[in-house]
Amino acid sequence: MLGLPIPTPWEPGRPLHVTRPSTTTRVRRPGVRGHIGLESRATITVAGMPVVHPVPTWCDLAGVLPLIDAVILGDAIAGRGASTTDQLLGDTPLARLTQEARTRAGMRGARRLRAAIALVRDGSRSPMETRARLCFIGAGLPEPELNGEIHEDGQWIATADFVWRAQRLIVEYQGDHHRTDRAQWQADIQRLARLNDLGWRVVQMTAVDVTDPVAHTLFIDRLVRLLGPDEITAPVR
Repeated sequence: MLGLPIPTPWEPGRPLHVTRPSTTTRVRRPGVRGHIGLESRATITVAGMPVVHPVPTWCDLAGVLPLIDAVILGDAIAGRGASTTDQLLGDTPLARLTQEARTRAGMRGARRLRAAIALVRDGSRSPMETRARLCFIGAGLPEPELNGEIHEDGQWIATADFVWRAQRLIVEYQGDHHRTDRAQWQADIQRLARLNDLGWRVVQMTAVDVTDPVAHTLFIDRLVRLLGPDEITAPVR
């Protein structure tokens, strides 16, 4: 199965990576890992400082981070959105990540990078949604549609977190804001009731179903029964 630790991309104690032009020397100081070659990297400006663009930064990190951490970061970049024109031209954040990953073939960390980019998707709206999706894939379930639009008779009904449309099955991840926000809680109840009335089977999922091994196994077994055993492939290990 894919691992389940909650990732922290950066935390105190981890080195800070600083890249400088090749005409200078590497930064050498405690807590900093220096690199050179900034002139060959795409950059953006953040708070008045040049930083390496998120796409090549992700490719750098994906070669060294645990797989789930890398995919969560990749999903976050892929989900930034693109203009309608860019989408029509295929110039999306996910396409840029994929193209940048191809240029790293044969470089250090390329194998781990290929494994990560193969799992990155556009559509995840939170780290826990990504983790849940990877749990489904790791268990051999067919990959769901992310944040799928549900319509009936031309009328929009809901946007569901995970959708297996052919089986009319929905999984909704319930974060704490669904519990603590009264208006959100009431809207969720009305929306789920409407979906059930229309013949959709709605399964609610919480963080425990992702992080607790026993709850996770029971939850996956339930989805296997609902999807049908014929839809399940060999688990990813």
